[in-house]
Amino acid sequence: MPDKFAERSENASLGSKIGPVYYAAAPHVLVNFIQLLLLTVERSDGSPGSNAVRIFDSLRQKYTGSFGVNSDTVNKLLDMIAEKYFGVVVQRQQSIFDLVNSLFAAPPSRPAITSNNVDEDMD
Repeated sequence: MPDKFAERSENASLGSKIGPVYYAAAPHVLVNFIQLLLLTVERSDGSPGSNAVRIFDSLRQKYTGSFGVNSDTVNKLLDMIAEKYFGVVVQRQQSIFDLVNSLFAAPPSRPAITSNNVDEDMD
């Protein structure tokens, strides 16, 4: 284990199911964000009205300024995490590319009825 990280086992309330919680010796904002995010995901029960969703939103608001030039990418990833682990439905805007793609997409195929009984009933 590098000297930059230290395990804090004296605080049992911060224990995790995924292993010990490590803290950066020189506090780094993004390391703390990731650790808190993992603990929040672990706490989630998958329902959109849970306390974990409120904690997730609070974390997201607090650390939004820390993502820098990667904020768009991080926000997309956080949207995916919100959908998968918290049951939150994220509404996305359709781009013109998505609209044109849907116009030229093949129609959904219908299953063919293959039954010999259909011909016998009609006779």
